[in-house]
Amino acid sequence: MNSSITPLWASLLPPVCNPLWFTADCPKNEEAELAFLEEEIEQEKMQLKEQSQDWLAIEQRSNVEQVEDEQDYDETEEESYMGDAASGDDEVEPQTPTW
Repeated sequence: MNSSITPLWASLLPPVCNPLWFTADCPKNEEAELAFLEEEIEQEKMQLKEQSQDWLAIEQRSNVEQVEDEQDYDETEEESYMGDAASGDDEVEPQTPTW
């Protein structure tokens, strides 16, 4: 008789080898995965570096604005002292501290 004939009813025996067991342990190229993850991390670092350069620029701008404000404040103080001296009042009253 020919043994390649399929039976008319289903077999109640499990298959000799379950294919789900073997797909769980499929071979992986760990070096390629590691290289891919390292590349992703390097790209994230570069993005953070570019963003931090923008933040430093903002910080530098705020420092420049502070220096300009201080210079303007110093100029207004000098002008107020110059205005008092130029008013022609030779009599200067001494000021005593009030603590």
